[in-house]
Amino acid sequence: MKNSIIFISNAIGGIKTFQDTLIKFAIQNNIECILLDQINHNIKNKKKIRYFKIKVLDEIFKTLKILINLSNINKLKRSIFIFSNPVIFVIYFFFIKLFFKNSKIFFFVHSHLTKKKNSLKIINYISSILFIFINRIFYVSKFTKRWWDKNYFFCKYAKNTIQYNSVELSDKINSKNRAFSIGFIGRVSREKGLDKFLDIAHENKKEFFFKIFSNEKLKKNIKQKKYIKYYYNKNVATIYKNINLLLITSPIENCPYTVLEAKSYGIPTLVYKTKGGINEIVKNNFDGIIISNKKKVRVFDYIIKIKKNYKFFSSNAFSNSKKFNAKTEIKKLIFDKLLK
Repeated sequence: MKNSIIFISNAIGGIKTFQDTLIKFAIQNNIECILLDQINHNIKNKKKIRYFKIKVLDEIFKTLKILINLSNINKLKRSIFIFSNPVIFVIYFFFIKLFFKNSKIFFFVHSHLTKKKNSLKIINYISSILFIFINRIFYVSKFTKRWWDKNYFFCKYAKNTIQYNSVELSDKINSKNRAFSIGFIGRVSREKGLDKFLDIAHENKKEFFFKIFSNEKLKKNIKQKKYIKYYYNKNVATIYKNINLLLITSPIENCPYTVLEAKSYGIPTLVYKTKGGINEIVKNNFDGIIISNKKKVRVFDYIIKIKKNYKFFSSNAFSNSKKFNAKTEIKKLIFDKLLK
């Protein structure tokens, strides 16, 4: 029986990167991928994907019509549905159960509620009940699983697995520039901790360079200085060849791709102990340093510590990246968990 993986999403951030990686490896293994999403995805072989550009949260009836057509085409196939958004999951769950009777349904949980909205709590509660009737939930970290189990009782009764993010590894540790550079990578928003990063940068005594990499335009009120530089929409290899240390200043991170990408280039991470699963992928005083919030510390003491012991931290980061190798981890996910 031929398999087709159907993604119904409005993916952004880490979940979008995860979906792109999953689609890429599925295509390489000649598995049909069908994508319903309004966002353009970074996939090279787009001709091998059946892509429906649609707002699945707003254009519900149009989406249902597409799914009905797919159900007629896929009668002899075992369709696999991938969800990441609880609202989308609740909207289309019963329809899929009705029209795709031989299908499998998987939900990937990459986050937890940070905004205390009653509507979101209700949706999550309904989702937690429906989780019992799907094939498996994949949590991006142990922290994420604990949070859902604690807040939504029925999650405990659903089949689940911890599935950390993974990246394609670089071939070797790249030589770094002479001036020690500290990088911020991500959206230029308070949510990602840019303000905190800039506060640290302004305390700099011109000993280090601070570099901001984002695919968003920098706010006009943020002034660049000689030791603070902003780079727009640079590719991954360019970013990591131009920094020596990744500094994570966001208050909540579960399993950020930036940390995993940095590891693959032999770049250690300096991170504050925050809510989320980031502490599960950074080993303190080994491939990076986790700063305890309970201690009053000077961040530059840790930066200097990493710089003085850079060969140790860098080689450990590079070796630790093998645990998050997409070529092996995504292949296991596809063949051992989704298609099994």
